[in-house]
Amino acid sequence: MLKLLLVRPLLRLEKAGKDALPPPLGILSLAAYIRSKAPGLAETRIIDENIKAMNGNAWSSLLEDFRPDVVGISAMSLELGRVKFLVRLLKTWNAGLPIVLGGPLASSRTKDILGETGADAAVTGEGEKAFLELLEVLSNERLPVNAAIPGVVTVTDPPDKEPGVPELLQDLDELPFPAFDLVDLDPYWRNPRLTPVSKSRRYLPLFTSRGCPYRCSYCHNIFGKRFRAMSPDRVVEEIQYLHQRYGVDEFEIFDDIFNLDRDRVMSICSGIRKKGLKTRFSFPNGLRGDKLDREIITELSSVGTYHIAFAIETATPRLQKMINKNIDLDRIRMNISTAHKLGIFTWGFFMLGFPTETRREVLDTIRFARSLDLHGAFFFMVIPFEGTRLFEESMVKAGQPEHNYNYFYAERSASEKISAHELERLQTMAYMSFYLKPQRLLRLALDFPGKKTELAADAAKLFYYSGIERYFTNPLRKFFSA
Repeated sequence: MLKLLLVRPLLRLEKAGKDALPPPLGILSLAAYIRSKAPGLAETRIIDENIKAMNGNAWSSLLEDFRPDVVGISAMSLELGRVKFLVRLLKTWNAGLPIVLGGPLASSRTKDILGETGADAAVTGEGEKAFLELLEVLSNERLPVNAAIPGVVTVTDPPDKEPGVPELLQDLDELPFPAFDLVDLDPYWRNPRLTPVSKSRRYLPLFTSRGCPYRCSYCHNIFGKRFRAMSPDRVVEEIQYLHQRYGVDEFEIFDDIFNLDRDRVMSICSGIRKKGLKTRFSFPNGLRGDKLDREIITELSSVGTYHIAFAIETATPRLQKMINKNIDLDRIRMNISTAHKLGIFTWGFFMLGFPTETRREVLDTIRFARSLDLHGAFFFMVIPFEGTRLFEESMVKAGQPEHNYNYFYAERSASEKISAHELERLQTMAYMSFYLKPQRLLRLALDFPGKKTELAADAAKLFYYSGIERYFTNPLRKFFSA
């Protein structure tokens, strides 16, 4: 039996405060799939460096105790530096230890990621089938692996070899429930969530579908562009199991587009009520706002939905077309108002500084955001991530160095018409003008989904994680350090 170590690297955000920290659903699902489809193949241990402090001594102790045969590291692009450190550390312990990369980092930078990090293989896209096949090969032979597995690249492959398209799971009902038993959930319940508000400390994330047919230029393509979804019965079964096994009744939906199939949404809500489950849902992701309507929002409210994020991005029709979002802004406005009237906490996502965007267009987006019945909003600076069409258009074609930018803060603007400094000023203006609107403050006070006795503490948390906090505290820090 292989000893398999799955790792989520440490994520450090300089300037950004304490980031949201949900359970590592990707590697928990991967571990469950391996355990279900190939029982006895691997003994799996999971390390989340964001939960368990892992310095050099802690890593040495773990490696000597567990002595893994294979290490899998699932990482985002912004964790590249930590991945390099981990690979060096692991190879120092055992130069022949197979190290496999996965997640958005491996999918977006497939061609150069192995040379840059020193890892032995990378699994791109949806990884369950490809990673399981790679493990089965590694159980019989050591590195280098010469097997041709779609979606897998290895250090022995020619530099120009394409990884091929990984085989996607066609029936998501076959997926086992994520292996939450492999981690201690309590630390995650003590950390911030993707949802800026909550009704209970205990919650779990859910993925009920994969793939999105929309082709927004800034978005990833990890799960493909064909929508695949669990059946309503399978979704309700998982909710019921997680409630019985872990005592949770609050769930965050992580789908790319939970509401693409209207009938499925209605059936899930109906199934929850028929089972008599008392649930609460938040959607920090997963809903396309202009595909909602009053009936669907009412159904979602009936099963305890208390938070919905609306990804609007820009209020400029020209840019909506350019980024291929093509969202119906009038319908978004109507659906936000409907959700607000039903007592759902509403949040908006906006992006500032798209290629060719002008200062006037940024101001139009800010004005549009202020006019909506939103409780809160994030105003992100546009950052072109590798593996997206936006990156190709704004970085490569413009002759920009591919990796010369910060994943959190715009060291340079993606728009040639607005400087990075001006964009930062506009972002500050957006937060200030949005949150300091008297009607918004009253709405927050009246509708906050926590207990009224906890409003001050919850509001302080909301203030901090909304991003507006740094616009007040940073000038104060500069003043007192001068």
